[in-house]
Amino acid sequence: MPDSTITMLTDNNTPEIPGVDRVIRKDPKHPIEKASVNYIGYQYLSDMDINPSVFIDPDMLFNGSIEDIIPGDYDVAVATRAFGDPVPMQYLIEFPWCSFMVVKNPQFWKDCYEYMCGYDQPDWTDNMAAVKAMVKSGKYRVKVLDGNIYNVMPLEYRDGVKVYHFKVTDKSGMRPFWEQYCKGGIQ
Repeated sequence: MPDSTITMLTDNNTPEIPGVDRVIRKDPKHPIEKASVNYIGYQYLSDMDINPSVFIDPDMLFNGSIEDIIPGDYDVAVATRAFGDPVPMQYLIEFPWCSFMVVKNPQFWKDCYEYMCGYDQPDWTDNMAAVKAMVKSGKYRVKVLDGNIYNVMPLEYRDGVKVYHFKVTDKSGMRPFWEQYCKGGIQ
C-alpha cells in the first residue's frame, strides 16, 4: 500500500520510528492512573480528524493490501476474533472485536475516548469495551470483517490472510512471517 500514510502518535520524548511518514507528538492529559497506552492512544485518535484511519495493534503484521475494504458505505469496520482465538469464552463474548479497525467517521474515536474516560478505575480492556459500546450504540454504520482474514493468529503462513495478529504469542515470530511474505514477491 505505497500510497498510505503512516502516522506515529507519541509523546514529546519518544524517538521517531524510522520509516514513518509523520509524527504527532502530545503530552497526555491524563492523571497518572489513566496514563496507559490505551487511554493516551485514544486521546490522540480523538483529537485527530483522519478519514479514513486504519487502526492496528503494534503486534500486527500486514500480509497484503487492505485497500479493497476502504471503499463502502460504513463509518467503522471492525474485525471479529479469528477462529481458534485462544481466549476464554467469556472474553470472546465480552470483547468480540479486536485490534483491527477502519474508521471513516472521526467522531467514533471521540465517542470511544469519552466512554473510556467515564470509568473510575481504568483497566486495560476499557478501549475494547468502548469500541463494543459504540458499535452496539446504533450511532455508526458498522461493517464487520472476517477475523480469519484480518485478525489471524500466526499458526502457519497463509497467502489469503491480510493481517496477522501476534497476540499471546512470542513476538519473535513476526520476522519469519514477514520474510515469508517477501519471498512471495509481494512488495
